Amino acid sequence: MKHIFIVNPTSGKGDGKRAAAAIQKEIEQNHLDGEIRLTEYAGQAQKLAAEIKPDPETIVYAVGGDGTIWEVLNGLPPGLRMGILPCGTGNDYYRMIDQRKLPFAQMLHETIQGKTVEVDFGQCHHWRFHNCTTLGLDARVNDLAIKLYQNYPLPRFSVYGLAAVLCALKPAPFELVLKTKTETIRQKAIIAAVMNGSCYGNGFIAAPQADLQDGLFDICVIEPLTLWETLWLMPKYKQGKHTHLKQCKMLRASEIEIHVDKPILMQSDGEGFTSNHVRITTGPYKLPLIVPQASPLKAGTEE
Repeated sequence: MKHIFIVNPTSGKGDGKRAAAAIQKEIEQNHLDGEIRLTEYAGQAQKLAAEIKPDPETIVYAVGGDGTIWEVLNGLPPGLRMGILPCGTGNDYYRMIDQRKLPFAQMLHETIQGKTVEVDFGQCHHWRFHNCTTLGLDARVNDLAIKLYQNYPLPRFSVYGLAAVLCALKPAPFELVLKTKTETIRQKAIIAAVMNGSCYGNGFIAAPQADLQDGLFDICVIEPLTLWETLWLMPKYKQGKHTHLKQCKMLRASEIEIHVDKPILMQSDGEGFTSNHVRITTGPYKLPLIVPQASPLKAGTEE
């Protein structure tokens, strides 16, 4: 088995560099056919992944934060298995794979020795995403959190909470038309979150019932709120206890089209963009993903 590790050494303010050293040690100690490819600039992880020839005996690991994982997914040719070794700020998608908080070396070893599962991924415009595509207030929170983390000496666990409070002061509602195969929603909103995974924003559980293997997105739409309502709802949203509230609408679908009345900030797995329209579908195939044996995800047919 060939193991190729695409590593962003700058992720997590040094965590990526330490991860590369741990990977090299794992390769040497266990005599693996392994190779580490370090990225040097934004976008290179996607190029490195795209250069790898499809081979059932090769596994490509994304080692870094959400951006690195997003890039590898978007460069990965069909026919290759992927592994995820997070060392970024939020690592939200990985919570669907394994909620244990393991030292990186143990997570690395258990993943290499793990099982292959098949998971859904999303397509939005011309790119793929693992975890979510969202628009409105939460996309603005994501954008501000990234800027705070990059420019100020703040602990990673605090940046999303601080960004959420600051953005709640100006919620910026928008008119939304959301269409699925079976229904159309027209309303004002401050958030529309299309979730493949359950949480984002360093632990906000937008879709507590999400399942990476059911072929469906869980969608949460939140109507405009006053400042006090926003501050009241925020902790419920973080804990996944909002789904029954009248201010929130939950639905499931495999295809979603969203129009808004003006260009607003959106994000897909942490990658921000501005638009007034998105069409989101599940990928045309299941992604083979190698995960620790302890993962709750169900093994694929080849297992």
